[in-house]
Amino acid sequence: MEHVQDSQAAIRRCEEREAQLKRFIQVLQENENRYITILNSLPILLVVLDASGYITFVNQEWERHSIENDISDPSLAGVGINYLKVCRSAIDQGCDDVRPAYEGILSVLEGKEKVFSHEYLCSSPTGCDRFQMLVTPVRDEKGGVIIMHLNQQ
Repeated sequence: MEHVQDSQAAIRRCEEREAQLKRFIQVLQENENRYITILNSLPILLVVLDASGYITFVNQEWERHSIENDISDPSLAGVGINYLKVCRSAIDQGCDDVRPAYEGILSVLEGKEKVFSHEYLCSSPTGCDRFQMLVTPVRDEKGGVIIMHLNQQ
């Protein structure tokens, strides 16, 4: 009889633990959704690169800006693209205005600089916009950088 009671108590503890884990997972999912909503609410163009320069996240403002500026080709600005290779390719094709941004991003990725800031002009179908670019490191074991472009208009 004692063995049955011990088994029932063990089952109740497992059920309680399972319910606790389900609540924890729900909270994590809600937090993730909340953080993505916050990033998508920012009035900045935001892109996150991994330690190798690949895009791992873009916010909705980045996507909107890409569409408005006819960057419909996801191979130029979307998740999974190597941002550094796109910058390097632009420099190699004679667009030397990209060089300061490229070198600044590299300096933060490599840990040579804690932060990089750069102001630049960007032509668009509606005219010419002035942006302030800020690059900061992702502070976790995977590394990478967060690049923010704030329209100065």
